[in-house]
Amino acid sequence: MNDKTKGIVVYLLITFLLAWALWEIPISLGLSLKNPLFQFFALPGTFSPAIAAFIVRKWVTHEGFGDAGLRSNLKTKWRYYLVA
Repeated sequence: MNDKTKGIVVYLLITFLLAWALWEIPISLGLSLKNPLFQFFALPGTFSPAIAAFIVRKWVTHEGFGDAGLRSNLKTKWRYYLVA
């Protein structure tokens, strides 16, 4: 298995397992969806794709974040930033 395939598999596993585990806690406690405590437990599960992406890029594929496209490019794309 190459690094790209391994990264995809690990990303999906972390994302789904973390989200489902965090969402299962309030469900198993019998909380309804309208209960604020349910939302307190469920909210971290919504960040599981971001957490998984960080873990995979940093420790699984060792890509780092230099080529992730996170730098602002104000010299050529300033119009898009202005509109946003």
